[in-house]
Amino acid sequence: MAMETQDIIKRSATNPITPAPRARDYKAEVAKLIDVSSCVGCKACQVACSEWNDIRDDVGHCVGVYDNPADLNAKSWTVMRFSETEQNGKLEWLIRKDGCMHCAEPGCLKACPSAGAIIQYANGIVDSSRKTASAAATALRGVRLTSRASIKRITGSINAPCAWIGSASARSRPA
Repeated sequence: MAMETQDIIKRSATNPITPAPRARDYKAEVAKLIDVSSCVGCKACQVACSEWNDIRDDVGHCVGVYDNPADLNAKSWTVMRFSETEQNGKLEWLIRKDGCMHCAEPGCLKACPSAGAIIQYANGIVDSSRKTASAAATALRGVRLTSRASIKRITGSINAPCAWIGSASARSRPA
């Protein structure tokens, strides 16, 4: 099932008085689950995101940590974060994926000044238009302003580090 205009439930930089686009009665929900207990920090998800979205960041500079690039930007939509901590005399890495979390109430969508640059589909996927991607820096600031506690999350464990739950069409498109 292809996404259509009527599947869009929110658009950036639109008047809240304007009625939302009509959505279908049946709404297949999609969730992206990442089992961090299986993550080894290989950054394959970071590379896959860049390849899928056809974006290439500039080669960074080594600053003594494994975070490269140092932060999210218009050319790096997924970044693996590494934190070193010492527990019981042993050095441990805490690894987390930073990037689009397909929030129920996306801060980037609210902050983006370009009409229609960021959209949220009825199934929960948050997507951006390449034509209006120049507003990415403003949208990323909106993500930082969103309270992390207000983001709806799915908890649980699965066998694979990353899995898609939902419709088959959604599974064919990674975020």
